[in-house]
Amino acid sequence: MPYWPDDVTAGMAYEWGEGAIEEVHQEYAIYQAGWVTQLPHRVMMALYLQTFMLAFHSFWSLTGLMFVGMALYKCGWLTGRAAGWTYGLAIGLAVGKGLPIIGAGVLYNLGRDWDLTWSFVGMQFNYWGSLLVAGGWIAITVLVVRYQWLPPVRRGLSAVGQTALSNYLFQSLVCTFIFYGHGLGLFGDVSRVGQLAVVGLVWLIQIALSLWWVKRYRFGPMEWLWRSLTYGKRQALTQSRLG
Repeated sequence: MPYWPDDVTAGMAYEWGEGAIEEVHQEYAIYQAGWVTQLPHRVMMALYLQTFMLAFHSFWSLTGLMFVGMALYKCGWLTGRAAGWTYGLAIGLAVGKGLPIIGAGVLYNLGRDWDLTWSFVGMQFNYWGSLLVAGGWIAITVLVVRYQWLPPVRRGLSAVGQTALSNYLFQSLVCTFIFYGHGLGLFGDVSRVGQLAVVGLVWLIQIALSLWWVKRYRFGPMEWLWRSLTYGKRQALTQSRLG
């Protein structure tokens, strides 16, 4: 089996049965194949995520987080109008509580060999810890903007934010080309370190392209299309030249 050592494969067969190994092989073959071969499998996965997972997990989780975000915006925390110590507290909770909770979850799962029967308990560590870590990242971002730190970083992230939809679609196309069979077909063959390298490279490319684009155009290409469809007429795309 690609990427996984023989002892890991043997452990999976022992814990979950040979059927689980066969399912993994089938999934690998599907994503290594062409787009048409992938389509039935991806349709079923999409239906599962947009029905069962949405009803019993995603809706409750994401809706709750949206309410939290709305409250933080309304009280001024997201816009940098809150007291400075609250941002320091958020960063402290992220480092002092969030990261240790997530680390404890990794150790918990490792101690049980990532047994699926314990997966619900195991993922709780990451879920609750990630909320604190997210709060820390938000606090750092707000402070960077509030005090005008790291101008090059702010310009890069601002450009990506202005072209968020275009970047989302671009990232999806690039990564599916890298990993799926209709592109380079590297699905299942890239180590965890290699995956991090892919993430970093895609980020750098997107930041560079976004900076280049926003110097010349008012909106990202997909943002422009969306606005034109919304308003029912073609929107101006190029930056206006004054003087």
